[in-house]
Amino acid sequence: MFSIKRIYAVTKREYLELRRNTLYVYMAFLSPLILFLPFAFGLNVDTNNVLIGICDMDNTPVSRDFITVFETTGGYFIIKEYKNDYNTMDAAVKSGELEAVMVIPEHFSKNLKNGRKVNVQLLVNALYSTRAETIGNYIEGGVAQFNNKLQKQYLSSKGHTVSAPIKVYHAVWFNETLESNNFMIPPIIPVLLYFLPPLISSLCIVKEKEIGSIMAFYCSPITKAEYIIGKMIPYAVIAYIDFIILFIVARLLFMDVPFRGSLFNLLIASFIYSIATTGLGLLLSVTMESQVATIMVCFVGTMIPAFGFSDAFDAVSTKGEGAQVFSKMLAVTYAVKIVKDIFLKEGGWAHYWQSVLMLIGFAIFLPALAIILFKKKM
Repeated sequence: MFSIKRIYAVTKREYLELRRNTLYVYMAFLSPLILFLPFAFGLNVDTNNVLIGICDMDNTPVSRDFITVFETTGGYFIIKEYKNDYNTMDAAVKSGELEAVMVIPEHFSKNLKNGRKVNVQLLVNALYSTRAETIGNYIEGGVAQFNNKLQKQYLSSKGHTVSAPIKVYHAVWFNETLESNNFMIPPIIPVLLYFLPPLISSLCIVKEKEIGSIMAFYCSPITKAEYIIGKMIPYAVIAYIDFIILFIVARLLFMDVPFRGSLFNLLIASFIYSIATTGLGLLLSVTMESQVATIMVCFVGTMIPAFGFSDAFDAVSTKGEGAQVFSKMLAVTYAVKIVKDIFLKEGGWAHYWQSVLMLIGFAIFLPALAIILFKKKM
């Protein structure tokens, strides 16, 4: 018969084990924080402070006016070199001193005044392809701005004015400033908690298998369900506290990141997520026989999928069909969506109720599967 008292006894025993191992407890609470700080400050995809060299072969007022367009871009470019020696600039790109070089040809000003087409060369270091593509887009934007300026000057000299027939008015929602911190900081919390709580909880049973103390359970009247649930409670509490700690730290260190949703909804969803991640750890623990193997499987099965297949840093819809199916099999995918929506969108459950239901499913299914697979035997 299912007994709350026996669950409490298992929970109390696990709590006492944790309290005796203070280093284990410290790591349980400090590890998320230690990992959060470098990820939060290091994961930045904004393309700013591009080190660019200008190779001005023309050296005229018009060419210098063209260069000014890129000096006033609000921090996108830093003009590090300004030379008319092509070979020197080419070597600077190859050595990594410069990320890009723009070569303004001879007779640049003369050809423009005579109405001829002018080709400006751009050399970009594409070791980081995404950044290189963004640099190219920035340069094209600056060139378009300068072309527009020349056209207006020409028409003005002829006594004409013209307005663009089509103009786009931007209305950016949820991340109005388009800063990477706004969409990078929130998902770091559930991503880290998809690895650390399962790692900690996955060792609780497999450790007893290795040292032999699990024999006490084999000889006791405690059922598998009571044992698993009792083991899970302390680690679910630790995971929940870890979530709250990371949330507070994120709000204190990144106060410019908006928080527009409901704190109460976030706490409810994070509690469900804590149960799901702890259940995943227990599932690993009942199926593995050594702590070393458990750690390796936990790392490969949680951290790598969380970063590569969840909705954290790339939308699931942009991935291939197989990757999308795999993403939808991860609890972290739904947790990331919930956290992002609560941080960046106003509103309540209507935005993410489906993801919450999926988390509830994981929170029930994973511990239940652990109970089914756990064998009470000598």
